[in-house]
Amino acid sequence: MLFATLAIIKIGFGYGFELLFLILMSTDVFLMDDNIFIKMLVIFFEAAIFFRLLITKKFVWNFDPAVIDFYILNFLAYFFSVNVVNYSSLSFFEIKNKFENMKLVEEKERYKKIAEYDILTGLVRKFYMEQQLDEAIDDYNCKRLDNLVLIFSDIDDFKNINDTYGHPNGDIVLARVGAIFKRNFRKDDIICRWGGEEFLILMKNVRKGFAYNIIDKLREKVSKQNFSFDDVNVSITMTFGVCAVYDSKITYEELIKTADDLLYEGKHSGKNKVVYKEI
Repeated sequence: MLFATLAIIKIGFGYGFELLFLILMSTDVFLMDDNIFIKMLVIFFEAAIFFRLLITKKFVWNFDPAVIDFYILNFLAYFFSVNVVNYSSLSFFEIKNKFENMKLVEEKERYKKIAEYDILTGLVRKFYMEQQLDEAIDDYNCKRLDNLVLIFSDIDDFKNINDTYGHPNGDIVLARVGAIFKRNFRKDDIICRWGGEEFLILMKNVRKGFAYNIIDKLREKVSKQNFSFDDVNVSITMTFGVCAVYDSKITYEELIKTADDLLYEGKHSGKNKVVYKEI
């Protein structure tokens, strides 16, 4: 910049302008990878120097206004064609890259949700529940949680619904049950479609007796649901095995087995009931 300014004073405006023009262009090239804010500052700095040179020439040497206008037009053409278009293109590509990155993040989240959530019921899948349950047991055993409640549940005689009315109607039942579960548990409770017609629910920091009351009310709500398949009204029931851990250390396998045994007990003692146990 200094060399170009001295050249203007020494050899005249015409030659000096060309040199300044060349140096300004090279400045842009060297700043191609810099921050966009710095690039814009350079643009305005270039413009300020150029117009300062024009004003100095006009008042000190009384330069021909027509020639000054010619150089102004040349500069503006350069300014918009080289700088604005160039940086607009860079901004466009930056925006495009950000947009593509956002799309990648959205796609990643979508696939993550598909992997973690059952599409039919909207409940978490088995592998996600296994991770959460393992962490919760560790937190409980390390006294970071006061208690744990694990609920195993199963739709009674669900195979008969599939065999009699078809799997699409069986899917309707599963989706309805999933919706009821989501409406009736707390926000922090983890509800899982464990597989087929089995559901698993994990509750943390629950006062004694609360889980049983919630589950028994849920059982009643499910039993009041009516479905119409092939002009036939169909109702369903569910059985629940509830293991509440308040005073004992427990392993993942022990908790799963205890809740499953309670469910099995309910299935073989009349179904449509809640079998509850505190350990």
